[in-house]
Amino acid sequence: MARTNVCDLGIIEVESVNDIVDNKTGKKNDDKKMRWHLVPGKSMREVVRVFDYGADKYGENNWMKLKNAKVRYYDAAMRHIDAFSVDGETKDPESGLHPLAHAIASLMFILEFELSDFLGEDDAVPRK
Repeated sequence: MARTNVCDLGIIEVESVNDIVDNKTGKKNDDKKMRWHLVPGKSMREVVRVFDYGADKYGENNWMKLKNAKVRYYDAAMRHIDAFSVDGETKDPESGLHPLAHAIASLMFILEFELSDFLGEDDAVPRK
């Protein structure tokens, strides 16, 4: 079954990433590399809009400077999920952006802390 690439670069049907290669002009083996084209474009744009909104409101990368960041972003994510799932909210009253995009942004912050060199159950304190 063919996969559809819905990136803003265009829609193409492929069985494998290597099907895109024209062997007359060159070859590139991408089998073991991350397939960024699988990331849903519209959803990602809305999340980036949340990042932009937060940067304008609080300053760029302010999310990395908070005390008790993991707990606070977990609570924020759950509030936005609740607003969507219980209250039926599709636009955050303050930002006008989708509450699930706000939740995803908060969860991405938590994941970044988890995958990075940070220490602490409740805090984003660098280990160094």
